[in-house]
Amino acid sequence: MSYRVEFTAKGDAETLGLPSRAFTALVDTLGAVGRDPWSAGWSDDPADPVWRWAPFGEDGAVLFYVDTSHTVVRVHTVTWTG
Repeated sequence: MSYRVEFTAKGDAETLGLPSRAFTALVDTLGAVGRDPWSAGWSDDPADPVWRWAPFGEDGAVLFYVDTSHTVVRVHTVTWTG
């Protein structure tokens, strides 16, 4: 089952100014997350596994929420330290 990937306003704003290689890595990572958010991301809290994160590129991480009832992944935070 594929999930639609949506950005919150905050997550969307955090993509502005990403270098092209970081943006490409983010898109590639979110493609994998959309195909299978359970294997493409990790949860730090087993009691709340729908909040997940995944690394992208060499210096980035994305925090997302898996809404199983609507088959949507919502991107909440995009962090780039490069």
